[in-house]
Amino acid sequence: MTYLLLDGHFGNKNALQMARQLKLHLISKLRQDSALYLMNLPIQKKKLTLSMDPG
Repeated sequence: MTYLLLDGHFGNKNALQMARQLKLHLISKLRQDSALYLMNLPIQKKKLTLSMDPG
């Protein structure tokens, strides 16, 4: 693995896209004005298991 280490000023979408194109892992501080969002994860339905054991 190869890493690209940048200052927080460069921790933005453009720098991330550049790192991905070069197949690098970006390490950077978050900028003070960064907006973080949680990904929407799919809701997992519980599976109903039926037992054939009558006890």
